[in-house]
Amino acid sequence: MALSLVCPICRPLDHPVRALLLLIVSWKILLLSIAFLSPGPGYDSSSALLLQHDPYALRLTRWDAVYFASSAERHHLYEQEWAFSWLLSRLISILANSLPLSAEPLAANVWAATIIANASHLLSVLALYHLMRRLFPTSNKIPFLTAALHVLSPAGLFLTAPYGEAPFSLLNFLGLLSFCHARQLNGTQPVTFFWCMLTTGLAFGLATAVRSNGLLNGLILLYDAPEMLHGLLFSPHKTPCLRSLAAYALAGVLTASGLIVPQWIAYQHYCTAETPRPWCNKSLPSIYTYVQDNYWNVGFLRYWTLSNVPLFLLAAPSLFLLISAGLREPGDHPVKPLINRRTLPSELASSEPSTHQLVTRRFLTQMALPQLALALLALTNFHVQIINRISSGYPLWYLAVAAGLDDAAPLQHLAVAGKRTSASILRVMIMYAMIQGALFASFLPPA
Repeated sequence: MALSLVCPICRPLDHPVRALLLLIVSWKILLLSIAFLSPGPGYDSSSALLLQHDPYALRLTRWDAVYFASSAERHHLYEQEWAFSWLLSRLISILANSLPLSAEPLAANVWAATIIANASHLLSVLALYHLMRRLFPTSNKIPFLTAALHVLSPAGLFLTAPYGEAPFSLLNFLGLLSFCHARQLNGTQPVTFFWCMLTTGLAFGLATAVRSNGLLNGLILLYDAPEMLHGLLFSPHKTPCLRSLAAYALAGVLTASGLIVPQWIAYQHYCTAETPRPWCNKSLPSIYTYVQDNYWNVGFLRYWTLSNVPLFLLAAPSLFLLISAGLREPGDHPVKPLINRRTLPSELASSEPSTHQLVTRRFLTQMALPQLALALLALTNFHVQIINRISSGYPLWYLAVAAGLDDAAPLQHLAVAGKRTSASILRVMIMYAMIQGALFASFLPPA
């Protein structure tokens, strides 16, 4: 006991939260040391021109971070900046103006964004741990391993630098945690269920405002729609069905608002002027779609060129994990219906273990949907190499690797590989994140 108090990493399952905190602090120190000691600048000198007096902020302001920091300093000025979260830029700006972080305005925004990224990553690790604890309450090791894998994510320095990956992960995990709680209520507490669904929608909506792929969480909500409609048409208990349908509809609207509201703000800025931009006349005007198409050449199969083959190879391991974990069968038992008959407390107590297992299996299936959709979009539409960092906000593949590392667990059907291969995956993740950190800080591809 004394040893575990002094060194929680020696016996992490005795104090898992403390061990996770120690792990993430140690990991951040390592990655920041690599970044600050990197030679740089390599590919681009743009951030060096902007940050001439703060070499440490300079090491973290690479690639998209230049847009996040500069748009936070003076708001979204150029059209292409709308590819980057309007909400996150405002949050960075508020924090930079509230704290004495640097006399140089741009550097102050860099450090504000860095604080947000690191705080979000830490909280997302804890949120993921509690999500796994809720799904697997009898296991201590699986929740810890899953959260630890998120610490060591191949996103690496992107979860430390001024990027949106860490805030997205936090909001996405919080939304999943709230939705999991709502599903496990089993219709027994309608008021709590409604508030959980409201929280789910708010979290998913904010995640979508940070990264547009948060909209894929709508697939989780749509998965239950056929069953709710069936209950509404054929169940003798209409009121619970209507209540659930209304809660889901509200969560869906809030999720979509994370994309719609920033688009509306941009529309007011660009499309009410005397010379509106070309995208304003589209049937569904979207500055985000236009910017991605016009400035970054994002579109169906556009990235499928011979010169990009190395980037597809670089993304292949992440794509494999996302797809393999998403296609794993969560169990052979039937899923639990969303709307049940009115259950007596004594019946609920006697059936609680099997009920929890059924809810978990259904929930794992629902979590797989946005993960699989993301992998498909990355393979066909995105700049494919970004999957190595944007996969950080999707928990199911962490769970699949964690199940492989814990070969004694009753969750082997969820594992993508055996213990030796899963251990090799972990080693590759760590090596990749460290190498990527040096390349990132030196402004060298890939990003």
